[in-house]
Amino acid sequence: AISKFSSMSDEGLIDVNRYSLFQKILMLDNDIKLVKLDKEFILGNPFLTNIQFPNIKQKEIKLSKKRIIPAGMVTKYLERYREKNTMQQIHTFFYCDKNLRFPNIIEGDTFVSWMTVEPFEIESFASFIKEAEGNVLLGGLGLGYVAYMLSEKKEVENITILELNKNVISLFKENILPQFKHQDKIQVIHADAIKYLQENDLSVYNHINVDIWMDTPDMIGHYLKCLEVEKKYPKVAFSYWLEPELKESMQTSMLRSFCGYSFDFPFQRKIADDFMKKQTVRNKEDLIAVVNLDQFRDKMLDWYMEHKEEAKTLQQTSNHMMKDSLVKQKIMNNPFKNLF
Repeated sequence: AISKFSSMSDEGLIDVNRYSLFQKILMLDNDIKLVKLDKEFILGNPFLTNIQFPNIKQKEIKLSKKRIIPAGMVTKYLERYREKNTMQQIHTFFYCDKNLRFPNIIEGDTFVSWMTVEPFEIESFASFIKEAEGNVLLGGLGLGYVAYMLSEKKEVENITILELNKNVISLFKENILPQFKHQDKIQVIHADAIKYLQENDLSVYNHINVDIWMDTPDMIGHYLKCLEVEKKYPKVAFSYWLEPELKESMQTSMLRSFCGYSFDFPFQRKIADDFMKKQTVRNKEDLIAVVNLDQFRDKMLDWYMEHKEEAKTLQQTSNHMMKDSLVKQKIMNNPFKNLF
């Protein structure tokens, strides 16, 4: 029931009144947080205030400001995590009492916004944007939100962006970049981000952030390759979009592994099973200590270095699952429209 509620809320399919009902029925007082945000606060973000987004289509890519979150809809706000001392899963959602519209990019005939700028994206990049300085490398262009926010900082000197999709680059350069006050700081390179990281000298950068995935299931294989690269550059600060959620997802898989629960994403489950096989769990305290995953990056990298070939096959399986999911979303009606 919690997973069902969570996924529905992530997509903005429950309004605030139904949220209260679910919270009472499922007794979710502790693991779900709900905050009310003012429209002026949300849309007061400098990027959303200063940049205009025309309705543009370039081949299979559409740019518009049509990502709508209706008034009162409960929508994901902060990244999911587990409380360290109890392993309790914590979700944070928000709602606004006014309709909200955000810029987005969709591809082909899917209705899925795979590039957008709304509260979850803004909050998930906030720490990186605050810390970044000097020469910065970004893996993934998106709508240019992170690049814009970094360009406004005097501590940031240069921003290099890696993007694989030529149409996304064209849309950005023709419609969004000209509106940047400090566009002279920005260079966009058409490249596969992983290959670029593997084949180039990264010591010239102070900070590197990678965001080339949609969600944690398709993230994990790319993330592991990035960790191998990161190990070569101890003086460069690396960060990864959705890393806290990936850690939480791995913790969930480890708990499922311990309980013998079979449903899981195969890539994550394989790693979780291998982690748990090496541990002795005699009581609750042992389990919490194991599942906390301290030194998360080190443990993930150690697994990857021992299972590189197997990781390729697992990544292919994850890719197929993600493609199947997108195909289903292209053709289905809203599955929850008659649920309430």
